[in-house]
Amino acid sequence: MKFGDKKYAAAEDERAGKILASPDILEAHDWVKRYPKCLFSMHALDPNDPYGTPLAPVITRLSKAGVQRLVVHHYGRIFLGVVVVLPAAAKARKNIFAIDPELSQLLLQRAQKDFGQKYLYYSTQ
Repeated sequence: MKFGDKKYAAAEDERAGKILASPDILEAHDWVKRYPKCLFSMHALDPNDPYGTPLAPVITRLSKAGVQRLVVHHYGRIFLGVVVVLPAAAKARKNIFAIDPELSQLLLQRAQKDFGQKYLYYSTQ
């Protein structure tokens, strides 16, 4: 299995599904309200740009693009990642995958392609 192929997308779906079933999640809007000064709520994770893109505008853009749900995966107050629950509608998926390269770059990951997966997971690890 290599990054960015259909098998990788299926494995990520399984991983994200387990995260969504865990108690270590919080709706992204709630995370930003509850922890407004947490690292990812306020700043980019890129040490070369510590005052870069905060989470709130990313949440807004993804919500407007048509995601079904945005969930923060956390350990206490430690941000671990974001699970994006993808919609079935082709237009909304296209809009979300158009934003994906920017979010992937923010989290220092490679951009994903649409293989019909249910979720995208953006991790700080």
